[in-house]
Amino acid sequence: MPAPPTNVSLAPNSGSGASQTFTATYGDISGYQDITSAFLLINSGYNAQSSCYVQWSAAGFFLLNDSAAAWLGPIGAGTNATLQNSQCVLNGSSTANGSGNNRVVNCAITFLSAFAGPKILYPFAIDPAGTSPNNPLGTWTVPVPITFQSNPPGRSIKVDTTTCTSTCTLQLIPGVHTLDASIAQNPPPARSTIS
Repeated sequence: MPAPPTNVSLAPNSGSGASQTFTATYGDISGYQDITSAFLLINSGYNAQSSCYVQWSAAGFFLLNDSAAAWLGPIGAGTNATLQNSQCVLNGSSTANGSGNNRVVNCAITFLSAFAGPKILYPFAIDPAGTSPNNPLGTWTVPVPITFQSNPPGRSIKVDTTTCTSTCTLQLIPGVHTLDASIAQNPPPARSTIS
């Protein structure tokens, strides 16, 4: 007897960063081909508006617009194309494949700074028998952007591996980072860390 698909796994299911490829695996007792659509909703709660909401189907990959009124796309898997709303960019390097009873969907996402903060990951899929549960399977933190400005203007500063010559805004993942204001300065000041 046909049954709705199941959410097998999501990887990674926790972490932080401005870019990530999320791998969602969905199961179907009738075979992976039975799954007609797969979704990954990323937001601070189960809400499609102002979210990063990806859909895969045989037509390609889609991204929901900000008002949750229409799907943008499709774009083909494994391409250089992108889709963007105010929260994220869905990259064409996303892929979908399957084997046996499992459909595997890789969603390559770059988060925009306006979407910073803790998010919840909701993967689910649809087949002719119904929809898998839309329970959260993970959390992700989108880094808050930090602006650095050199003083006096024109003096270079280096944050981790990024050199700024005036003002630059970076999305830094939580942790310890190196700030070096000694570039081209004599004598060089001490280096410091930010967290």
